[in-house]
Amino acid sequence: MNDHQAIEVADLRAVLGELLSLWENGPDQAKTPRGRPYTEARVKAVTALAAHTHRLGSAVALMIDHGFALETAPTVRSVLEHGLTTQWIMQYGDDAMYGFVNEAQRQRKAAGATLSKLVEAMKLDEARAVADALGQETLGPKSAADDAARSMQKLSDDFTGGQAYYFMYRTLSQFIHPGPMIAEAYIDSHDLPQIRLTPHPIRRPMNWLYVTCTGVLWAARAADILNKEHPHREILRRHARRLGVPLELKLSEVAWLRREQATMTRARRAHDGQDGT
Repeated sequence: MNDHQAIEVADLRAVLGELLSLWENGPDQAKTPRGRPYTEARVKAVTALAAHTHRLGSAVALMIDHGFALETAPTVRSVLEHGLTTQWIMQYGDDAMYGFVNEAQRQRKAAGATLSKLVEAMKLDEARAVADALGQETLGPKSAADDAARSMQKLSDDFTGGQAYYFMYRTLSQFIHPGPMIAEAYIDSHDLPQIRLTPHPIRRPMNWLYVTCTGVLWAARAADILNKEHPHREILRRHARRLGVPLELKLSEVAWLRREQATMTRARRAHDGQDGT
């Protein structure tokens, strides 16, 4: 990751504004390149997640403009998570959709198991039908992309240089979960405890905007790849250079080999008349 400390807060806020405007004023329809194996499910997932990433980016901009900084951490992390995920689905290919869907099914089934315990403990008979329905969620065959879809660390590891992106994610997590980092932000004095009503200003607000710009850019580029005309490629490339980040994330060798192996296995099973991923 290049040194971005020279970029001022005002500059980053301007970059974020340009990225958001680019999306809002973009083409109403996109035509996928001919001959490219994009399934409808993958196109929908990438475009929808990119749209939500920009909405999250707008929320960060709104909070920053109104003087919030520390409070933006959950949304900033979500921008990064969505940006990485859109790039992962785009770069990993349609195999990523198996993991994407399987994780959603796993989460619903887990919610059903938790609700079932609550129904029994509190005698919530009116919720029993919901718990039973969730418990009957059918899990698809395990795919090579399941682990990455479930863990942001493993998803990040699927990219070349992914440890740096996961470090950004983990750093933001310190400002989200209840813990000393949050408490310290509201303490003026430990000797005679003095608690603030608002947190201390964060030391480097540019870092929060930097991560937001990066996540939005990656999501925008993932959607732009799907458009055969790539209308925003050059503008996004210019912003990527300004931020010192890659325009597109590249799969690590390990992730590429895993994807190729899964593709060959699925093709072989299809040839043999079997289902599975």
